[in-house]
Amino acid sequence: MMVMGKTKLVVDRPLGIGEVLAMLFREYGRRPLTYIAIGSVEAFAGLSTYLKGGMPTIAAFAIVGGAFALCFALTVAVVNGWSRADAVKRIKNSAFGLIGLALVVGFPATLGRIDPILMLVAIVWLAATAFAIPIVLCEQRDGEPVTLRGMLVALKRSLSLAQVAFLHSILVVAVLYVVTILITSLLVPALGSFGDQGKLTAFVIARSVLVPIVFIGLTVLYMDQNQRKLGNI
Repeated sequence: MMVMGKTKLVVDRPLGIGEVLAMLFREYGRRPLTYIAIGSVEAFAGLSTYLKGGMPTIAAFAIVGGAFALCFALTVAVVNGWSRADAVKRIKNSAFGLIGLALVVGFPATLGRIDPILMLVAIVWLAATAFAIPIVLCEQRDGEPVTLRGMLVALKRSLSLAQVAFLHSILVVAVLYVVTILITSLLVPALGSFGDQGKLTAFVIARSVLVPIVFIGLTVLYMDQNQRKLGNI
């Protein structure tokens, strides 16, 4: 059973790239099992793209995009220290918006696994739009369900936050994204030396451990960009 966070991570000033990374690893270290449990959801969904067979490519990436949005939402809940009841309520109210954002944010993010050019596009896209997911969760109006209009407003606000320090946002996302993919690509062959089953197990383990770094990092970056916007930095 996953335990939601009891304490809220607070970002009260703009952070440098090193500070964002340091904060995300401290947060990960406080609740590693919870974050690995969240990462395992994305990891098992990611098998659909890793296996590359038995399923249309677009369907496989759609599954991973949906897992991306769900796992990001769960991470936002843990980082903010919401109770399980509050987290379920917010995610339920945001369901429509999260489904839409799975396509607008999660799906493009997964395409970066195909080749380096798409990876660059995915990094820039995430740096501009990824904040929409914490926005629909954290900035709801009195728990009202998120409609299409609410999702579009969240995307517009995400673009506004990103523009405050877009290069900073791109660099942080690039570090999170590239390092996670590179380490996964190195760990899977190293751990999976016992045939195909070993490689699949290694993939799930590597992704379960590494993917939370991306979700926590994006959540911290959202808080960081909020502080920058408030201070007009």
